[in-house]
Amino acid sequence: MTGLRPSSSLKWMLLALGLAVGTTAVAIPAGAESGDALASRIQAELATRPELVDTGIRVVVRDGRVVLQGWVPRLQQREAAEQSLSTLGVSDVGNELQVVSFGCPGDVVIKDRVRALLKLDGRFVDTSLQLSVSGGIVELRGLFEDPEDIPALKQRIAAIPGVLYIRIEPLLVS
Repeated sequence: MTGLRPSSSLKWMLLALGLAVGTTAVAIPAGAESGDALASRIQAELATRPELVDTGIRVVVRDGRVVLQGWVPRLQQREAAEQSLSTLGVSDVGNELQVVSFGCPGDVVIKDRVRALLKLDGRFVDTSLQLSVSGGIVELRGLFEDPEDIPALKQRIAAIPGVLYIRIEPLLVS
């Protein structure tokens, strides 16, 4: 594992009860490096990534399949870990990383930060977006003038500590 480790059984229990995520894995071609060697190489590469500090990521290769396991404190780190593997030639990685935010702000603070983000971004000032936050899950519903704005907005919201999942229901202006 890289970075900090949870210091109490409560944190491990939260990890075990973390958000369920889909799993896919990619088969490693025959003749490729051994599973242990590949896992060690990937683990070492992830440890060099500044965006992945303070995480509990481990790489497992079983039956020729690469899977990321463990925990990260922010949704953005979960996505960054998976994207990092593409530079190593691994695609469609099994991502079982759980977003477990220890000591992060509560829903009210997250909601305030999302509102501030929307206000600062000129594209969303005049929209009537409905925002709710519950258990770290951010939900936005409303009009978007340009569907291209949605991925960038999701990325910015994912950087807010405590955000575990983002659900956006766009109503597009025609």
